[in-house]
Amino acid sequence: MKKFFEILSAALFLAVTVTWAAALILAGPALLKLCILYLFG
Repeated sequence: MKKFFEILSAALFLAVTVTWAAALILAGPALLKLCILYLFG
C-alpha cells in the first residue's frame, strides 16, 4: 500500500510540474510583453 502512495505522489508531482511548465510556456510571451509595456510604456 505504501508503494502505491509513493507512485501516486510521484505521478501527482509530475503532473503539477508538467502543468506549470505548459502554463509558463503558453503565458511566457504574454507576460514578457506585459513586463516590457510596464517598464518602458
